[in-house]
Amino acid sequence: MHSSGISLQFGVDDWLRMHPVLLGLLGSAGAFVVGCYGPSKGRSMGALVFRGMALLILLSFAADTIHSRMFLATAALLFAFGLELWLMKRRYRAN
Repeated sequence: MHSSGISLQFGVDDWLRMHPVLLGLLGSAGAFVVGCYGPSKGRSMGALVFRGMALLILLSFAADTIHSRMFLATAALLFAFGLELWLMKRRYRAN
């Protein structure tokens, strides 16, 4: 019997280890959302720290993908980095 999806022998942690770009994107997006929509609504130093942490997560995963010669993943991470940087600038101009 063949089942689609992730089997019990092949766990989620193994799948994420094989696809580090998804882990980097999810971790960065989570930190960025907390920085933007947290209790201070993006107006405190803590919010800036979370957004900066999101950018550092993306850069560290991009460096790892360059080292692993995963250039399409590197392009996706650098695109997300540019998008988050643009959103940060746009939010600070609005304030």
